[in-house]
Amino acid sequence: MQEYILIGSIGIVGLALLIQKQSYSRRFPNIPSVGPHGFFSSWKSAWDHFIRSRELILEGYHKHKIFNYPSFIEWRTVLSDVKLIDEMRKAPDNELSFPEAVNEILGTEYTLGPAIHHNAYHIEIIRNQLTKSLPLVFGDLVDELQCAFKEIIPATDEWSRINATPSIMKLVARSSNRTFVGLPLCRNPEWIQLNIDYTIEVVKGSFVINIAPHFLKPLVGRYLTTVPKANRRGLTLIGPMIEERRKSIEGDQKPNDILQWILDSAGGQAESTQEITTRILAVNFAAIHTTSMSFTHALYDIAAHPEWVDEMRAEVEEVIAREGWTKIGMNKMRKLDSFLKESQRVNGLGTTSLQRKVLKPEGYTFSDGTHVPCGVTISAASGGLHRDERVYEKPEEFMPFRFAEMRDEEGEGSKHQMVATSNEYLPFGHGRHACPGRFFAVNELKAMMSYVLLNYDVKTIDGQRPKNSYFGTAVVPHTTAELLIRKRK
Repeated sequence: MQEYILIGSIGIVGLALLIQKQSYSRRFPNIPSVGPHGFFSSWKSAWDHFIRSRELILEGYHKHKIFNYPSFIEWRTVLSDVKLIDEMRKAPDNELSFPEAVNEILGTEYTLGPAIHHNAYHIEIIRNQLTKSLPLVFGDLVDELQCAFKEIIPATDEWSRINATPSIMKLVARSSNRTFVGLPLCRNPEWIQLNIDYTIEVVKGSFVINIAPHFLKPLVGRYLTTVPKANRRGLTLIGPMIEERRKSIEGDQKPNDILQWILDSAGGQAESTQEITTRILAVNFAAIHTTSMSFTHALYDIAAHPEWVDEMRAEVEEVIAREGWTKIGMNKMRKLDSFLKESQRVNGLGTTSLQRKVLKPEGYTFSDGTHVPCGVTISAASGGLHRDERVYEKPEEFMPFRFAEMRDEEGEGSKHQMVATSNEYLPFGHGRHACPGRFFAVNELKAMMSYVLLNYDVKTIDGQRPKNSYFGTAVVPHTTAELLIRKRK
């Protein structure tokens, strides 16, 4: 009965949102919209955006410096002008907030929990301790990758078919968790599958939570989503390890992984075993699907263009022969770095990036006079920026060594690396809220692609790259496409 009452309440609120969101001309008198914004027509616009956001974001990008589009829940504002994007990036969090934008989109307080939302100290651990420790943990990551590849994608003498998406997710989950929680849990199939599924559970839960009024959100999060069940399942799998580490590991015997760094921090010492579990699940939530989709995009790109393989393969062989499987070696793979960065530019993980929520009660006014009301989520039109001929030469063409050539021409050692962010390159965001784990992720991507280049031949079944899908602002590589793969000849 309680669930039916909640569902009915959400329905009433949905109707209220329908009425509320139509006051477009009153809330946004100076901001144009992409698509209709009438009483009923805006819902059609919301559906259009959900299934073809790329075209609509590009339309808005080329027509306006700033524009709005409707989601099913609210109107969202998108910036096309680099100057305005830089203003947004530099604005203080009490005016334009990244954490609150994430909370708005994911319902963080009621999915991942209030501890994650209000005290995300694990982000600083990732930004600082993980990044500084990469040379030390990289060997374990490579060891796990090599073991996982042999088990999940065994090399065969003849061409065999693989469904890329689930295979890659398992590879990424295992290698990442070698650094997150260590052995033996990183090889536990239940733990790996839980973390693969966790992102889907959180995203589904956030949609239900976001249509509920504020006073109902805790109940909706608890009773109408599957996230609490996933958190409890996580506790049964990692809880005993956490308790054992709390009691027995001291000094030099401590593992060098994120779980231990969290336990050693002031926040971790004060948290319960369940809270630590949820925090580790949150780390996986941020890492597994983003890295998996990035690698799937890149694998589709190289499978459809075998003519790019020899040049990158030669670089990988030469560097590893000289430097071994080390972080230093990964840093010296300029062509591989460029290829992965170009794959991110052309495909990316989203048509928008750099999300911020307006917190100022009176709203936020940009330097050109455009006013955005309080409570609105703002983002940058990364899908447009990454295909702008004013920024990139031949933007519609995939040029695998574009950034390596730019580094050679300009003499810039770091400006055009994959980990570098700018107002024109936004897959990892930009500024103080840029992805804290991007250094780990990029080295993981390089290690994975290096292993593929050295050990496999891969191609698409029909010679064509599998097409991407668009769900709202998310850019998703084809989830059921098969590739042909064999032992390298």
